[in-house]
Amino acid sequence: MKLTLTSTLAILAATITFSGTVAAQSNQRTSIGSYGDVTIYEHCDFGGKSKTLRTGEYRRMRDAGFANDSVSSIRVSRGTEVTIYADDNYRGSFARIDDDIRCFDRQWDDKVSSLSISGNGDRYDDRANDRRRDNNRNRNDGRRNDRNVTAANVTQVVYGGVSLQQVADKQWSMDRSRGASTQFDETRRDRDSVYLENRYTSERVRIDLFANDVTVVDRDGRQQRYSIDRKNAAKSSRPNPVANAPSSSDSRRIRGACFDFKAYTQGGNASLRFEGKGDLYRFSNRASTGRICHKGRLNMGIGKTEPGTNVIVEINGNRYTFAAGEKEDEYFNNWYRKSIRLSVGN
Repeated sequence: MKLTLTSTLAILAATITFSGTVAAQSNQRTSIGSYGDVTIYEHCDFGGKSKTLRTGEYRRMRDAGFANDSVSSIRVSRGTEVTIYADDNYRGSFARIDDDIRCFDRQWDDKVSSLSISGNGDRYDDRANDRRRDNNRNRNDGRRNDRNVTAANVTQVVYGGVSLQQVADKQWSMDRSRGASTQFDETRRDRDSVYLENRYTSERVRIDLFANDVTVVDRDGRQQRYSIDRKNAAKSSRPNPVANAPSSSDSRRIRGACFDFKAYTQGGNASLRFEGKGDLYRFSNRASTGRICHKGRLNMGIGKTEPGTNVIVEINGNRYTFAAGEKEDEYFNNWYRKSIRLSVGN
């Protein structure tokens, strides 16, 4: 193909920023209307089914009136930026585009599952602005709360709906969704990062506390990078909850008619309820305490919102746990629940 000076300059002028090493076929700017307009196409070279979208958020492609994983080319109006994502709800690999793409490369062809569009013209969508402000506010709050978390003491990171938590010495658990868990060995730590590997699948993870992101390399060598939403550090004053869990029925027998309890987590939100006692205690890293009076059998229900969370309840020197990755007794209203039967005052 013979390139003229004009076409060469047009190609060089095209700008696209990706989260990884991704690229697209040569582009050429074509005006498609007002600021904030983006047109997506089913085929390369702007062919097949098309849909013109305005500034806004499209959590799934059906929200944009388009089939999932079916976009091959895109036209972007001047002053507009579109961010495409490999998964719905703005998760997975992402790419920022501010120019036409005649044909996506293999990483992105028929791989777009959600997108957001922003523009600097009169039609800029306030909802997109509000979402960015909220995200920035949450990110800044998280940075203030996480300032003491380093590669030396980190025990949990949460990103893109995934919880990655240290469950024992040199052992980590990745909980992607209910019932889906992958175990990793910690291979090393340096000043900025923690490195994990699954010896059976060869999947690798790098937790970079300096860049505040997690890089995941799957068994096929594909790499994805995610921003860390939340991270937690080890609590040196609290022994490993799994290692200190009661191991016999005797530990569930509580002397006296009244007892004090202390409940806390090592990352994540949790709850505690004693059946028939009314109160529901909600807590996270900040402990919840109380006093219960009872005689006879007493059911203690522990709940958590993320399977990778360690929940610890201390009663009379014993620790009762709902450990990270432990199978729940019940899943209801987005809470994982475990029931422990106690015998009080006997």
